[in-house]
Amino acid sequence: MTTQKTVAIALQSALNPARFQLDIAAGKTQGTAHTAVQVAITMVNQAEELALEQYNVEVDEFNALCDQLEDTDSKLNIASLELSHLKSEIDDIKLAANQTVLQGEKDMAAAKVSHSQTKNMREELKKLQAMQPEKLKLKVSEQRKKLDDRRELLDSQRLKIRDLKSKLTESETKRVALVGQATMLEDEVKELRSRLIHHDGEVDQKVYHGKDGLEMYLYTFEWGLNFRPASAEIKIVNDVTWHMEVRTNYGICVLVSVTEWLAPFYPPCDYLADRWDSSVHDALVEKITARMELSHPHLVERVEWAKESYLDETDLNEKHVAALNAAGFHSLYSVLHVPPAKLLALVKDQGEKDESVKEKIKGFGEVSVKQVYSKLHNIVAEWESQHEAWKSVKQERNVA
Repeated sequence: MTTQKTVAIALQSALNPARFQLDIAAGKTQGTAHTAVQVAITMVNQAEELALEQYNVEVDEFNALCDQLEDTDSKLNIASLELSHLKSEIDDIKLAANQTVLQGEKDMAAAKVSHSQTKNMREELKKLQAMQPEKLKLKVSEQRKKLDDRRELLDSQRLKIRDLKSKLTESETKRVALVGQATMLEDEVKELRSRLIHHDGEVDQKVYHGKDGLEMYLYTFEWGLNFRPASAEIKIVNDVTWHMEVRTNYGICVLVSVTEWLAPFYPPCDYLADRWDSSVHDALVEKITARMELSHPHLVERVEWAKESYLDETDLNEKHVAALNAAGFHSLYSVLHVPPAKLLALVKDQGEKDESVKEKIKGFGEVSVKQVYSKLHNIVAEWESQHEAWKSVKQERNVA
């Protein structure tokens, strides 16, 4: 677990060495120099206060976003419950409507049968009227009453069906409205989550362990930063809309930029270099490649080609190829994703570790490195000229 510290304590701990040095300087200087040191002490104190005030503002904004997210989640849950209840009511209404329609059809069929029977009875009435007229009249009257009752029942069923259809339409309208509201709330939740990630970053659920108790965490922020390395030999991709950061429990954070060969580039930090967990580099390469496949597929395609193209298949000087292979460099990518100065240092380092390698890399120096990179860049340029994606990229650069 990372030791928990307040921002005030962390900032004070970071500034105390500076204050201590300034206090020593104040005690050893006089006149204008002493005044300048005192002004520097005052500026350090003011910078600390401004940093704490800015941090408190950002914490308040973060808490407000969290409260808004919780409120939206609550509204979404209530709307979901209402929608579920309404669906249940709609199903009950549909069932009742179907039963009513079925009963109405049965009554209509019975009414038709009764109507047919009435016609037959009228004919019988004419035949039997002379025999028992009073009984026949009574019987006809009873049949008419039954028919009237059935007609009233049928009319009542029709009214119920009409009411049920009206309720069904109203319920369907409410359901559509609730579905729209639920969709709107879901969109709002997504927007709030996006704003939270933009504000506080998205952290991998994994802790990387280096040496001497070093713990490292990978953060991704959904807004871009422009990096300008000191060396012109290092080409950085600065048109991405995100950036990554490696945070540590040592209180030192490293902003990660991306080279044109999709390799993570870190600013120098000797304090972390000897304690760094090597698996962090592989994790960053995987995350960078996944994102660049969406925004810069031409760079991903070039990296994959360079990984599958080997030095001994090129027209490089055979001694240069032998030296690079002995030092562990075999593909075009293994060379091109490393800055020239670092490549030479790595080759020499392998020679110091292994006598057999040392013998093979004799004579491999700065001139050899320049020749290797010059030829490899020409090979890359030829490959790019044969691929449509790179043709369009170069046209856009020329227009810009």
